[in-house]
Amino acid sequence: MLAYTIRGSIKDADGFKAIASGLSAQVEAGESGTQAYQWFLSKDGTSGMLYEQFENTEALLTHFGNVRPVMDRFMATIDIEGVFAFGEIDDEAKAALDGLGAVYGDMVAGFMRG
Repeated sequence: MLAYTIRGSIKDADGFKAIASGLSAQVEAGESGTQAYQWFLSKDGTSGMLYEQFENTEALLTHFGNVRPVMDRFMATIDIEGVFAFGEIDDEAKAALDGLGAVYGDMVAGFMRG
């Protein structure tokens, strides 16, 4: 498992929500290796966050390829302030995530229930 969060300031809340809705449906239907794909928007519409979790590097790279056509539209809705990646990040995944300016972390404590 590998995952990351993207956090940023929202420039266009309606555009952010529209892209979130469209991509969520596309990813859920077509990417079985994507285990979690969640978009969040602050109540005042000024801050956003994405949480994405993948089975493995292949699933991450498939996802990146699938969303590439809408990245310009996505970037028009948010100023990315940080990307935090964690889990089983191999060199290939790191190379892909480095393009987002990711920082990498290791779990220090905690658990996840099914």
